[in-house]
Amino acid sequence: MVKHNYAFGGCGVTPSIPRGKSRIDVYLTAEREKRFKEEVFKRKGMKKGNISEAVEEAISLWINAEPSKTVRRKED
Repeated sequence: MVKHNYAFGGCGVTPSIPRGKSRIDVYLTAEREKRFKEEVFKRKGMKKGNISEAVEEAISLWINAEPSKTVRRKED
């Protein structure tokens, strides 16, 4: 049996990657991560997989946006 540590910071134990998915690591400021997670929890609830789902939605929106509409914003 594989034990998973989903707590923030973790202890180096990586959960298994679901079939048909791949993993991507990103670095965010602590504030941006906090705000993103808060928004995910507000919109989708605290269900396993909701953060991944929200990231997939954000990436799809960014990929499908017209380049002229992709405006670099000042940090919030």
